[in-house]
Amino acid sequence: MFHNALFIGWGAPVRGREQAATKVFGEWVEMLGSWKAKGSIESFTPVFLTPRGGELGGFFLITGNPSKLSELESGEEIRRATARADLIVERFGVVTAITGDEVGKQMALFSAMSAELAK
Repeated sequence: MFHNALFIGWGAPVRGREQAATKVFGEWVEMLGSWKAKGSIESFTPVFLTPRGGELGGFFLITGNPSKLSELESGEEIRRATARADLIVERFGVVTAITGDEVGKQMALFSAMSAELAK
């Protein structure tokens, strides 16, 4: 499926691993900043969510060229960073996403397919 973004979400730090979580978060920011500087991604936005009793504590939204994103998400650098993050925060995950104008295209496709199948 076509995607032009990555959603990288996380929950709370593992109890007792808060300092390691801070270190690994910094490593992610460094890595994403490097990717942006090289032109491998268009943008990244770190987001912290306020406590509300949910499982999601925050996320990065990364946008870019679909082929470059696919290459990055299968690369050694992100696999290593993901393994480190997975050890120190709960519910860590990398999910492909669709943003911007591509949302309209996806909705048009969904609408056409649902109309076709309703017959």
